[in-house]
Amino acid sequence: MTSLVKIATLAFAISIGFSVSAFAQTPQCPADIAGDGDGFFEKSRSYAVPTPDERHEVEDFISHYAWLMDNKNAVGVRELFEPGATYLLCQTGSSDEKDSGKDEKLEDLLRMSFTGLGDKRARRLFSNILIRKNTANQTYEALISSVVFTQGPSTSSEPPKVDYMASLYATIVRDSFDNTLKFGALVVLTDQNGISIRAR
Repeated sequence: MTSLVKIATLAFAISIGFSVSAFAQTPQCPADIAGDGDGFFEKSRSYAVPTPDERHEVEDFISHYAWLMDNKNAVGVRELFEPGATYLLCQTGSSDEKDSGKDEKLEDLLRMSFTGLGDKRARRLFSNILIRKNTANQTYEALISSVVFTQGPSTSSEPPKVDYMASLYATIVRDSFDNTLKFGALVVLTDQNGISIRAR
């Protein structure tokens, strides 16, 4: 199944289009984001607040992604994506695509990123997780704030340092084969210039 995402910047909003709907477009990097996230969900679609169980399942899935990234597990991260799903790494202030990946290419991109870390560790803190369920196609849209820290190896006394902050825009779908959640698309928009280590 091909999964694409549409991202367009509005005055105080970003809207994302799902691949499983008829609205799918070629993915793009937004140049910036502002506002409180209310416009993240397109008004033209039908949204519902997820049930507590649904929210727990989505948050657990997002946490699983964070742990796999923190532990440099490129294979595990790729398995969280639907076949053909899109991953984009973008930077605030630029609409140029920085990195993108699908299938095996995503795994290669992640391996390069993890190699760049050397023996340093990365730790992610996710907060302000905004989730809505698209009742038209039973998918989820999530907007997540993230801070990524880097730290020396476990034997080092080096304190953690902020590497970058980012907003994550996720299209989350249910796999038709095993009923688990998968990324249909993930866009990581970093809001800091001069990132020294792309810990993702």
